[in-house]
Amino acid sequence: MPAITIVGTVERAARAQRTRDGEALLTLDIALPNASRTGRSVLVRVVRSYGCGEAAAYAAGASAARLRHGVRVQASGDGVHAGRGCLVLSGLIDITEPDLVLRQVAGRD
Repeated sequence: MPAITIVGTVERAARAQRTRDGEALLTLDIALPNASRTGRSVLVRVVRSYGCGEAAAYAAGASAARLRHGVRVQASGDGVHAGRGCLVLSGLIDITEPDLVLRQVAGRD
């Protein structure tokens, strides 16, 4: 059971990156609406590891291509801590896209 669930929109397009060790990462900035007088949204950074290797890099890139600016996402994790200029969701459990519509695509027989 996740301790915290965040629902917001993607502020900047997601980025697929590889570390020096070959680990594929997906970095995503989620904007939470803020009801304060300034009206600025609160940014929460989410980092998901896909593992090592070419298949992991391909999966991270495919996820980053789907998560463009303005897409509504839901991220679940263990908690939030302060990072550099934004909050960081720690202990990531899941990232989902509630508005994603899956459709059947005809393949080769």
